Amino acid sequence: MKNFEEKKANIIILGIIIIALSVIIIPLVIINNIEQNKQNFPEYENFDIDKNSIKDINSASYKEIRNQLEEDYYFNKEMLISNYDYQTYTGENIKDLLWNFLFSYELENKRYFASLDERSGKFCLSKKNIVTAFKELYNIDVTEQLKLFPGYFDYAYESGKNYCFYYGTVGKDYDNEIKVAIENMTMDKKVITANIYVYEYYENGTETEKSNISLLKRYIDTQSYNSANNVVINYLKGKVTHKKVSFKINNNGKFFKYQILSSKNID
Repeated sequence: MKNFEEKKANIIILGIIIIALSVIIIPLVIINNIEQNKQNFPEYENFDIDKNSIKDINSASYKEIRNQLEEDYYFNKEMLISNYDYQTYTGENIKDLLWNFLFSYELENKRYFASLDERSGKFCLSKKNIVTAFKELYNIDVTEQLKLFPGYFDYAYESGKNYCFYYGTVGKDYDNEIKVAIENMTMDKKVITANIYVYEYYENGTETEKSNISLLKRYIDTQSYNSANNVVINYLKGKVTHKKVSFKINNNGKFFKYQILSSKNID
């Protein structure tokens, strides 16, 4: 009987110790993950979104989420992706996906680099991490397409167990500003489908241009899309693309915070 009581007491003490450690350790892990996330993705803010939060287009939550997406640096960059649908993907447009992968990758996220050479504008990733990253970004398996990457020698080459990418080349390819306007959006389970306008224009810093950019922002905020389109095309001499996109938000993503499932030009 005495042994039983001693065992019972030891179990209770052990349980108390485990609970105490959990109270200390779990918050520390959460804080560390938040800090690591902020370090790897300095421009990103976590999203708290569900179907009900965007069900009513006139609700405060809908407007807040719309504005947050429109202002999100990473979301804007990923919206450049050309016509694409993960369900019908065959590998034909792998060059476009590779370009968008490099353009959208956050270079502060050095955690998974096999190596980084900032002077030559190049980073390397293991094949395993590349497959994982493409799955995060596009929801596709590029295992079979990896061997094609060196064919696009301006962007990639194979190096032992890794592939190396010239992110600097992509930076030289494209130096426009990007703004996104969300016309409407709905959510089914975790998939958000939205009609959006993507505005691309070159910024040279003149006072007239600054005034036009300020006007563009105002039109986006008030959802005056025809006026916004007019500013970009006729005054900023830029490009407007109207498209329908489906995507998921992944706050815990290691490589990307948005997964693009499809992107189709509307007109």
